[in-house]
Amino acid sequence: MLLLNLMVLVNLRMEKNSTFNNVKIELEIPASLLPYVNHNEFKSKQIALLLYPYIANGDISNGKAAEILGISKTTLLDMFGEMGIPYYQQSIEDLEQDIANLNLLNKVQ
Repeated sequence: MLLLNLMVLVNLRMEKNSTFNNVKIELEIPASLLPYVNHNEFKSKQIALLLYPYIANGDISNGKAAEILGISKTTLLDMFGEMGIPYYQQSIEDLEQDIANLNLLNKVQ
């Protein structure tokens, strides 16, 4: 097993103008994975995955996560898309309700 060192930006206060500190996290991976790991891309994806639960529950926005990563929001969304994480987390029931609302609006006009 090899150890990969990641420098992760941690938002200590989750406030507008808050300070960021570096925290070192070691990740152990099988040596056989090393040829498939682009270290810069791997770092960004790992940090994005660490931030995703905070995005999903509304603690931070995609834009804030992109800012933490030092990338654009569209780049972050593309990265999540490549990893199979959808931008919209909508249930079938919510989608059906949205369609019904849209149809109702179309009838009013």
